[in-house]
Amino acid sequence: MPEPKESAAGLLATIQGFIETARLPAILEPGEQTFPLKPDNHAISTVGTRVQIHVWDETRNLVRRAVHAKPLKPGLLEVKVERWGQPPSRIVLTDLARVQSIPRERTMVRQVFQEQFRRMLGREFPGWQVERVSSGQYLECRLSAVFPRALLRLGSTGWAAIGAPETGNPDGALTYGLIWLDYLRRQEQRLTMQGLVVLAPEDRHHSLALRMRHLDTQTAQFGLYLYTSEGACWQANLADTGNLETVLNRPGQLAAPPPPRGSHPELHLEAAVRADLRALHPALEPSPVYGQVLALSGLDRGIADLVAVDHEGRLAVIELKASEDIHLPLQALDYWMRIRWHLQQGDFGRNGYFPGRVLPDRAPRLFLVAPALDFHPANEAVLRYFSPEIPVERIGVSRPPAGFSVLFRHGRVQSGEYFQPDPEDGEPAQPARGAAGG
Repeated sequence: MPEPKESAAGLLATIQGFIETARLPAILEPGEQTFPLKPDNHAISTVGTRVQIHVWDETRNLVRRAVHAKPLKPGLLEVKVERWGQPPSRIVLTDLARVQSIPRERTMVRQVFQEQFRRMLGREFPGWQVERVSSGQYLECRLSAVFPRALLRLGSTGWAAIGAPETGNPDGALTYGLIWLDYLRRQEQRLTMQGLVVLAPEDRHHSLALRMRHLDTQTAQFGLYLYTSEGACWQANLADTGNLETVLNRPGQLAAPPPPRGSHPELHLEAAVRADLRALHPALEPSPVYGQVLALSGLDRGIADLVAVDHEGRLAVIELKASEDIHLPLQALDYWMRIRWHLQQGDFGRNGYFPGRVLPDRAPRLFLVAPALDFHPANEAVLRYFSPEIPVERIGVSRPPAGFSVLFRHGRVQSGEYFQPDPEDGEPAQPARGAAGG
């Protein structure tokens, strides 16, 4: 049954009322740590027909657009939310002072899906041993308890496997799947680990498939399998992912850069980068630089983004994150692939970006920028599997607002060494079909 339409004013009142009456309000989101709500760390407001929920602290920044809210029981409010370029998902507002059974209920749901995950793997890969099935949080390789994982073994060949439950956002499965694959390659050295299999709910795989198309099939193979709530499962064709959902704003539609304020570290970081692009990287032209060029991207991703050009006129996508974020590489990839698509369509020149410059049809450079000590340790493992078409570089800077200096620059990691790829033009690498047992 479709959810009833709800006015923005009514939805805002429901969410604010729950927070105001809760003694210890918090947000629960699948795959993420509990986010307590305090008077000075969140803002709830209307944006058009939606309600924007913005929560932050010294290490995280969460922005979601609420479209519907439903009380589950005293102390629990389920909120349907939207994120840019991703299918709708759900978060839960909870009163930690009242709801003591949430961890137990959540554990039961995860155990049920873990068993479903095991059965689907057994059916799809007959003859393969399904080993090391677990959905527990694994701090050694920074795995989430939301996504169950397994090792598929046949003789001396192995595949990593991970599953995305129907609840929550399935996109995080790829981050944790790549980390799991990287871990198994180090731990199971007697096996030839061919690649990664991801199981995701049908009709919610579009973003996953797009991301997987931009991974390096020379480093590993990748297979995406879809399942229904009735238990049916089949392999998806990664080449058949449909069109990108993306809109390029015109320069005149872009909002002015927000001034740094208070203790908001990402605003200070963005201001510092805008003020001195050549300090960030000597190849970058100091102006013009554009922010939030894709419609609504900044509202939904919680990551600041800038687009500039280097001295050859090549586009540069600059992703800024002032705190540790395990999903930063793949969230940046979402943005990069859309900028790449608009470049190929000629949209930047047609819409008046970079006046007087000829933009070559070369894959944009991708810079991931964060305070030097605040890159998530797992980011390096995820970047190892990016397609070599994507010239990506991590840049560690001093922590804002105290000065601005670059402390290190590292390119994509391969075979334990750093390098800075500069690939020739070409289409994104296409993963081969037919993963383990395919």
